[in-house]
Amino acid sequence: ELRKQALQQSQQDQQKIEQLLRDLHDKEHGALQELKEAVAKIPLTAADSSEPVGDMDAVMEIAELKGSLLQHQAALSRLQDDHQHLQAQHSVVTAELHRFKAERSASDADESIAQPLPTQTSLNPSRAEQKCTTLQLAMKDQKLAQMRNVVRELEGKLADALKRGTDVVMRESSWREQEALETKLRQTERERSSLIASQSSLRMSLQHQQSQLEQTEAQREKESDQMNTLEKLLENEQTSAKTLEHQLTKERQALQQVRDAADGKVDPSQLQEALVKATSMQEVHDLQRQVTDLQAENKHLQSVVSLPAVERRGSLSPSKLGGRAMSILSRGFSTASGLAASPSPGGDFYRTRAQTQDNPGSQPLQPVDENQGMTRHGSLLSKEAALEQWEDRKKLQKRADSLKAKLRERAAEVEQVTKERDRYADQMRRLQADAAQQSKTVQQLEMQVRQASAMPTAKVKELVEKIEQLEEARGQLQRKMSLQALPKPAAKPAAASVITSSDLKSSMMRKEAEALELRLERDQATAQAGRLSTYLQELFDADPSQISASYGKRGSKTAALGEPVKEKQLMSTISGLQAALDKAQNDQQAGVSNAKYMQVVDKRKALAKRVQELECKLAEADAARNQAQQLERQCSQLQAAHSSLKRQLSTSQVQAERSQAASEQAVQLEQVLDDQGRELEQMQQLVQQQEQQLQAARASNSSKEAAAASASQLRSQLQELQTENEDLRQELSAFEPSFFEEIEDLKHDHHMLQEKCGQYEQIISNLSLQLPTAA
Repeated sequence: ELRKQALQQSQQDQQKIEQLLRDLHDKEHGALQELKEAVAKIPLTAADSSEPVGDMDAVMEIAELKGSLLQHQAALSRLQDDHQHLQAQHSVVTAELHRFKAERSASDADESIAQPLPTQTSLNPSRAEQKCTTLQLAMKDQKLAQMRNVVRELEGKLADALKRGTDVVMRESSWREQEALETKLRQTERERSSLIASQSSLRMSLQHQQSQLEQTEAQREKESDQMNTLEKLLENEQTSAKTLEHQLTKERQALQQVRDAADGKVDPSQLQEALVKATSMQEVHDLQRQVTDLQAENKHLQSVVSLPAVERRGSLSPSKLGGRAMSILSRGFSTASGLAASPSPGGDFYRTRAQTQDNPGSQPLQPVDENQGMTRHGSLLSKEAALEQWEDRKKLQKRADSLKAKLRERAAEVEQVTKERDRYADQMRRLQADAAQQSKTVQQLEMQVRQASAMPTAKVKELVEKIEQLEEARGQLQRKMSLQALPKPAAKPAAASVITSSDLKSSMMRKEAEALELRLERDQATAQAGRLSTYLQELFDADPSQISASYGKRGSKTAALGEPVKEKQLMSTISGLQAALDKAQNDQQAGVSNAKYMQVVDKRKALAKRVQELECKLAEADAARNQAQQLERQCSQLQAAHSSLKRQLSTSQVQAERSQAASEQAVQLEQVLDDQGRELEQMQQLVQQQEQQLQAARASNSSKEAAAASASQLRSQLQELQTENEDLRQELSAFEPSFFEEIEDLKHDHHMLQEKCGQYEQIISNLSLQLPTAA
């Protein structure tokens, strides 16, 4: 019964596996057909996006392949669970089979004792069943191998799709990064151009400021030269004023002596000396005239100083200062000290030759008496020339102070301009540094652009290597999971048939804990066994005298014990330790090692992480699919609009063709009507000819048959024209209303022609009726 159940279960499992394979094949075929249909539905270019069709195909293919891979992975996991379940059942069946074989062999051995010649047929059923189960297992293994091959192919397709997707993503990312870098480059170039423009404007302003500074420095130098000249003039005037004051004091002393002599207080000799000194009064008069000239020149110089700098240059020219001022400036007021003259031998006081040479326009002095000298000295004293000179000197001092203040202001302005120039120079240096930094950033961005353009290939290689490593790790993990031994078959077969992953994990954890405890016990036992083995070696290898000498200090109890008791104890401990060691080794070999379990856990974590990444990518693919569906909807809308526009265009083209055909037919009809008009004219001419012939026939009494033949011919032509007109009416009935007016005009003309034809026929009939009478 167990064999029958196992065979039935294996057949059911085989049917399930075949059904799963068929479903997997159908799903794969359906997914491929859906992919083909989706690719066929996608237009050449997306309507509202600039992505090419290859990228959309790659995205759709990746999404579909991911979905199909997930489905196949789920199916594969189910198949693996079923395979594990079948393996568990197979292990149970094989255990039962082995047990049955053992029982059968025991029974056969018993029967062989009783019956030495056993039959061969008793062993055939078990062998046949075993062969059947082995064949079924081989078929299942083949199908599982086929499933693994299918999964590998799907994984290869997924890897190719992922590679294409990564290529697309890297191209897009590199393109976007390149666009961002290009925008940054353009922005930096614009900033650089603006900085260059500002730098050029600042350079222009700096050059302008430098030119202004140079002009101000030139003006300052000119003003400083003018101030130096004015200071020199002021110093000369001050020295001349001092000399004049000194001479004035001397003249006052001389006048006082003259007054004293007049009053009789001074001797005549002293008076004569005073008169000799008084002769210098004329010289004082000349000096006073020079002082007035100098005052005029000083006023002129003050007016020049109050003028602007441009007018000041022209006013200080030697032509405008006057010859006397220039002679005073050139001499440096040297004449003031050399104006004293010596008296002539005749007692009269005249000017010296040097004075006449210095002042060529002055007249020589006549002899002056004492009264005239007194009046002159009185007039000089009344004018108070000294006070005026002092006031003029004060005014000149004030003017010089004001000029110095202006000079200080100009110096402050020059300093401010120099500070501005330094500031502009600092700005220029900063701008140059910014320009250099901008050029460096531009170079760095260019390097980044080059690196970004070279990055996709390296990234693709890295991703491909990572994918290959993950595939290898996954294959190794699958192989290890397939090679891992399942738990030992339990006593109850029902418990073995209901094994889950949680039970497997708990059993593995329990066995791992037991293995860890046994490992600790093994370590302790090995350490103790090592100590005991060294102790035994020392005991068995040493001499009795050495043993008694070395172990005589252990006490009275150990010495009292005999050697056989010690050996028995040692052998019992050694056997116990050896048994514990063997048990630990067996348990360790039977169980799963901790390192392998940790590796499995790590790989499971890595696979879970990979599953999360694939789920994220699947979400991205779903988003891309939604976007693609939206694009498909937009494309369908655009295609509908395009088809409607095509229909409208076709209708408009048909209408245009119809209108063109109608216009062509109208032209043809016009030509036909023109031909008919010409034919009617010809008919009129023929009628006229017939009338002429009739008249000639009347005159010549011609026969009636000729006229009847001509009338019949005309009737036939008229019928032909009527048929043509009817055909033309039928053709015109298919035209549009836009040409009806022209056609109505043509109809009216045709009706008029028909009336004329009727009139002509009436005339012909009348003429034909008149012919017999004429005959």
